[in-house]
Amino acid sequence: MSEHTNNSNQESVISVRMMDIVAALLFIGVGLVVMTGSLKLGANWGSDGPEAGYFHFYISLIIILSSVVTLYQAAVVDKKRIFC
Repeated sequence: MSEHTNNSNQESVISVRMMDIVAALLFIGVGLVVMTGSLKLGANWGSDGPEAGYFHFYISLIIILSSVVTLYQAAVVDKKRIFC
């Protein structure tokens, strides 16, 4: 069948907790890049409606906030748990 078996006695190269931290930091970086770009375009509400960066600003804000929550959970809350 398959040569790969799930052997729980082997140690992983990187833990799930560390991957959560790395992924959260990467998404925070992406969110900051998008937010900076949307601020350059204009993220305000103009006289004729939203400006070009309005939607992107709030989407990047949601990405950053959810990544901060993920980072907090991985770094602080799950510190006592043991992941394989």
